[in-house]
Amino acid sequence: TCALPIFRSIDVRYTNDAASNFSIRYDGKKPELMCGNVILNADTLLLYQYMNQYRNVVYEYVVTESFPQAKKDSILNSKPFVQIGVTDKAGKRTLVEGFYRASTAQDIDPNGNQLPFDPDRMYALLNNKDFLLVQYFQFDRLMMKPSLFLKN
Repeated sequence: TCALPIFRSIDVRYTNDAASNFSIRYDGKKPELMCGNVILNADTLLLYQYMNQYRNVVYEYVVTESFPQAKKDSILNSKPFVQIGVTDKAGKRTLVEGFYRASTAQDIDPNGNQLPFDPDRMYALLNNKDFLLVQYFQFDRLMMKPSLFLKN
């Protein structure tokens, strides 16, 4: 069985893929999947499982003062590729914005081509305050598309 969600809503927004933006609203009885203002016919169990993924999300570390300020400013002045907002039952909103991290010389595809971005980590801005390094391993499970929740 799934634990009851502790959230009122989850909003996932993709900068370059607006068709994949979605929200989940939970009134304490049944979660609803929404794209824009349209309620979709979603599998409730899949929504509960997804919502429970938010219970234990961790980051690698807070990027410290040793990180060059100019580099941090450059990253934060770019557009985040994803924004995830969570509102808890008390109405407190938490916002995480994800930014691509540049690849290194070791980040190559199977054909030997340089990857444009780090395949394992991204930067994140938490509540417009804390600048973090996070692993896709933690965030891939949150960055879903609404079609994954639809009933067959």
